[in-house]
Amino acid sequence: MERSIKYLWILPLILFGCSQTYHLADEQVKTYRITEKTVDNAEDSDVEQMIRPYRDQLASEMNQMIGLVASPLEKNDGESTLGNFVADAVLAQAELITGQDLDFGICNSGGIRIPGLPAGPLTRGKIFELMPFDNYLVTMEVPGTVIAELFERMAATGGWPISHGVTYEIKNGKAQNIMINGKMLDPGSSYSFVLSDYLAEGGGNLPFLKDYSYKNLNVYYRDAIIEYVNLQHAASKSIDAILEGRVINLDN
Repeated sequence: MERSIKYLWILPLILFGCSQTYHLADEQVKTYRITEKTVDNAEDSDVEQMIRPYRDQLASEMNQMIGLVASPLEKNDGESTLGNFVADAVLAQAELITGQDLDFGICNSGGIRIPGLPAGPLTRGKIFELMPFDNYLVTMEVPGTVIAELFERMAATGGWPISHGVTYEIKNGKAQNIMINGKMLDPGSSYSFVLSDYLAEGGGNLPFLKDYSYKNLNVYYRDAIIEYVNLQHAASKSIDAILEGRVINLDN
């Protein structure tokens, strides 16, 4: 069983929230170095008494089962079952939040921080491990020429996760035959898509996106995935994904 100590990095968020400022009333201050050994052996110590309620609350929340994974999801370069799941989940949630049809959703490969999800119960904590960053879910609408540049950047690193309905090939490190919802990419059209605010602000080597505005959906990218899993579970659906040729790397 995984120890709850792995989530102690979240304790400062619980103890010292950003919206409040705390001041020490007593000039006599004790300092502690919190390590796994400290917590394991500190049942009667001041630090154990201080953090135990928060640790127990956090462990309870992180160990909560939110869904079931039908078969193992794995992260690989280019298209992967884990990447397909993430991209499809954020697209579905963005469309639910906005009430609009979007053309696609993307996730940079580096944003997925675990190698895979095993089959079986899926906990809230596992999604925190998958996507630990507090990045927001945002939508953008940009010209087709910008979309073409986006696909070029994705192709240069072997391809990023992208949602169902989109396919493209990579040849000599370049993107080609980009199909979006059954139609070839049109440089003269505009496209709407969902991504993280990190990418929208130029992260992931996408500086050209900074020239365009985005709409912040005020939901963390990670929380959108959690809510998607919750909704699937409520509908008695398990989490599953297959490889379907979204990213075809002809260089391999």
